[in-house]
Order: sequence, then C-alpha cells, then structure tokens
Amino acid sequence: IDTAAFDDSQCIGDWCAHFNSTWKNHKLVGMDIGTDSLVLMVLSNEEFKTAQELAKELLHRIDVAERL
Repeated sequence: IDTAAFDDSQCIGDWCAHFNSTWKNHKLVGMDIGTDSLVLMVLSNEEFKTAQELAKELLHRIDVAERL
C-alpha cells in the first residue's frame, strides 16, 4: 500500500474510496452494524456481491466502505 497517496486532512471515507478506485479484483467494504463503529473487510468482487445479497436477507447492509 502506497501511503504517500493519503493526506492527514482526508477522512477515512476518502481513503476507502482511494483503495476501491485502485484495486481491480477486490473491494474494501463495510458492514453497517447500527453503531458508530466501522466493520471493514476486504472481499473479492464475487464475494462482495454474495455478501450484499446475504446481508439483505438478514436485514443488514454491506456496501463499499466509502458509502457507509
């Protein structure tokens, strides 16, 4: 990970967007657990789609991290 691309004045959402714009086969995603905490995970693109579908069945939300 090239940390030179990150600026201290940016927020975590900006950093997450940077990862997701540079990674081709994976996504940095987050799961909304209804608190102020962040649950982040790296999933392959295929795993991400499956996780989103399964989360909906459980009335939860998984999305790319910058959208949470």
